Amino acid sequence: MKVTLLQENNSLFGRYLSAEHGFSAWIEDGPIKILYDCGFSDKFIQNAEALGIDLRTADYVKNPHLPWRFPFAY
Repeated sequence: MKVTLLQENNSLFGRYLSAEHGFSAWIEDGPIKILYDCGFSDKFIQNAEALGIDLRTADYVKNPHLPWRFPFAY
């Protein structure tokens, strides 16, 4: 399993990629790709592009702010 942070609020992170309040992660587990949360703005998209990650290949998009009965938003 590989987890890549696309967005977080650490100022050291902002040295190379955009940082702001929020969180977003790209998770790869074998052939499965998951976008976990989307941060506060579109900066996670800019960071994904800078890291060479194609978000259109996500198998799942998980929004942790949705109620528990909706575990995955497609």
